[in-house]
Amino acid sequence: MRKRITLLLFIMCLMLPKTIFANTAVRNASPIRFNQNEYVRITQPIRDRMIVFDKQLNVTGEARYNVKITMQLYNKKENAKAFPAKPYRTYYLDPVGFSQTFNELIELREGDNRIRIIYQYTNPQGQRASAQTVIHVTRKSAAEKHALKNLRIDNTGIFTGQSKK
Repeated sequence: MRKRITLLLFIMCLMLPKTIFANTAVRNASPIRFNQNEYVRITQPIRDRMIVFDKQLNVTGEARYNVKITMQLYNKKENAKAFPAKPYRTYYLDPVGFSQTFNELIELREGDNRIRIIYQYTNPQGQRASAQTVIHVTRKSAAEKHALKNLRIDNTGIFTGQSKK
């Protein structure tokens, strides 16, 4: 009899933590906090205007749960005054999940690129709404990258306080 009671207590001790955790409701489990009217936050690139040499750029960010994100890419030709009306590439991301993060590796063309990030969300009144943010990225050519790599400064005196006369 004593063995049965001990076995029963042992089994209950093993099941007790699982029962407690299974019935515990967790609110606001994500460490990501948003302001009241904030739905998407871009974390990479960190500036809205930047210059790169790479063909690809990883756009990452944080968004509230179930926000739908679309990225449209526009490229302005060298002597053009404005960006074209139609994007050259569109990325449709899956709705944001419980991690409240998203990322997409996008292909850039040489020259000025405009990345329009459109996000759709449900506001506190239960209505579907959308908003957008824009990032400008200039992709320089391989020739410009090579020229910068081989740039040589002959007069180092400007850095040491001595200059050639």
